[in-house]
Amino acid sequence: MPESIDEPVRLSPTQQKEIAERMATCPFVGTAVATGLLQVLNTADNPLASIDDVARLGDSGGGNLGTKVLKLFARGNHSQMLNAGDGGRPDVPHGTFNLQFGGSQGAHAGHSGILLGDPEEVGRGRLDPPQFDRLAEHADKNGRLSIDAVGDFIAENLEKDPKREVFPASKFIRDTLRLVREVKDVVFGGDDLETEKTEAIAALTKLLGADHLMGSAGEWGLLFAFLKNSPSSAHGDIALADVKMMFVDKKFPDGWESWEKDAFDWVTATSRLATDAAFAYHLSRK
Repeated sequence: MPESIDEPVRLSPTQQKEIAERMATCPFVGTAVATGLLQVLNTADNPLASIDDVARLGDSGGGNLGTKVLKLFARGNHSQMLNAGDGGRPDVPHGTFNLQFGGSQGAHAGHSGILLGDPEEVGRGRLDPPQFDRLAEHADKNGRLSIDAVGDFIAENLEKDPKREVFPASKFIRDTLRLVREVKDVVFGGDDLETEKTEAIAALTKLLGADHLMGSAGEWGLLFAFLKNSPSSAHGDIALADVKMMFVDKKFPDGWESWEKDAFDWVTATSRLATDAAFAYHLSRK
């Protein structure tokens, strides 16, 4: 056990693998833990990480995806201790976020099923190869995934999960406009996310969590923003090989730290994914 919350935990290879694969069920954060680029704080059983550390990784290459987007997801969705016993779910220490994504506000029905099964279960993540194969089927002949293709994939995931919560098509337009307003306040409203923007961050992440279509679009939007400038990407389409490295192999593509990752690309990708997924989802239900 570390002497203070700011000191990294000494993990065995088994413990590091457990956190990366069963707890941090996100292709970016899980890979960062697996490769040792994101240090684990607190304990192996109730792991935390520094928000500034994950923001720094997301900003690598000269962009602001970490500071503007990863930081707000960490604060908005992973700010509670999930293994607190009878004490409920107290807030994590200031400046940290919980690495147990299952059971958090960010886990929702209608997800892909690739890294997580029941979204309400804590610490029960796993890789499901057949679910990744479903995603791979959406790649084009050049081995790339487009926004349209992943939008269709999101719609499929929602359609097959009876617990999904998707707002009616008429409400989608209003929610999209609201999302744009919240994004403007949080992502483009300055650098001080620790004080006056707390309410805006909570509103944005609550909106993404309430409508599972919006939540999925926001998550996949992160992947598109992260990989947009990879040498393997082209015209906004991302390489399935890069995606597989992160989901399956728990490795980052070569040179990832040198290309820019921009918050504006997340906004653009999320908006397009939400629109395409909504069209495919509501069309399939007619």
